Amino acid sequence: MAATPPHRAPVPSGPADLARTRAYGPGPQLTVTSRPTRDGAILAVSGELDMAVSAGLRGCFDAALAQGAARVVLDLSGLEFCDSSGLAVILRAHRYAIADGGWIRLVGVQPRVARIILISGLGAVLPCYPSTDAAVDDLHAPGRATGQKLSESPPAARVDVTPRLGDAG
Repeated sequence: MAATPPHRAPVPSGPADLARTRAYGPGPQLTVTSRPTRDGAILAVSGELDMAVSAGLRGCFDAALAQGAARVVLDLSGLEFCDSSGLAVILRAHRYAIADGGWIRLVGVQPRVARIILISGLGAVLPCYPSTDAAVDDLHAPGRATGQKLSESPPAARVDVTPRLGDAG
């Protein structure tokens, strides 16, 4: 008998559990506010996402996916820092959402976080939207998401990671 994937494990509470705020780490270092939408959930992340608190975000994704919210809008407008462990959580959630016929969409990616997303290559995988409303309004779009890839952002929002001549040495 095959084990149940972690994102499909039973969640003790009902759909109301999706509408809440959770804090992780000292200070709190990371805050995740979740709320359900008609076909998924919005997770608004603020603070700093690193190895010390990444399990908290993973738990929020797992809870949303286990409750049938395979379409998740990830609002990063309040996220000031993200390391590789945070990116791993987002990529894991993306894979699980796709396996369930859903997706993860990014909103409000700040320049400092955009840089690590671009360097990691996730900017080419996860569509970005200018606002939560735009991502939610696109929940029912047929076929591909209409959001831009982070690497295709308009010049005002683009993070230039190209080394400049004279920067070395």
